[in-house]
Amino acid sequence: MLALNAAIEAARAGEAGRGFAVVADAVKGLAGQSKEAAGGAITLVKGIKESGTQTSSITAQSKKGAEESSTVVQEAIRETEGISKIMDNTNEKVRKLTNNVEQGLRTLEEVVKAIEEVSSIAQESSSASEETSSAIEEQTASSEELSEIAKNIQGAAAEVSKAAEKAKREAGLLIQQLTANS
Repeated sequence: MLALNAAIEAARAGEAGRGFAVVADAVKGLAGQSKEAAGGAITLVKGIKESGTQTSSITAQSKKGAEESSTVVQEAIRETEGISKIMDNTNEKVRKLTNNVEQGLRTLEEVVKAIEEVSSIAQESSSASEETSSAIEEQTASSEELSEIAKNIQGAAAEVSKAAEKAKREAGLLIQQLTANS
């Protein structure tokens, strides 16, 4: 506008307004440069505004991503704590199982010792049984010998008894004869 007013004044003034025309051209040039600078500034402001919008969008996305990451990390921590508890429970069960196995092994050792003692006693008993069997066989043989001797004695006793009866009868006859003769 300023350049237009200067050009109009220069045209009215004629030859004397030639200075106004130079000024009008300079103002016109400055106005064009100002317009270009203003357009560049507007473009720059629009670019800054778009960058701000993009930055805001990126910030919102980053915030959302950070929140999601935080949720994932918290879930991972909870899962890790759960795994830790499971591992603690598993370790406790393994410890109890180990104790039970060790107790079982000690009991098994005691059972093995008892079996060895029973085996030893059985061997001693078997040996004693063999000795007893041998002694019984000897006693049976001795009993058979005694039985034979007893039969012989019984036979001899029967003969002695017969002889005693005969001697008694003969003594009775002798006494009768002696009493009859006296």
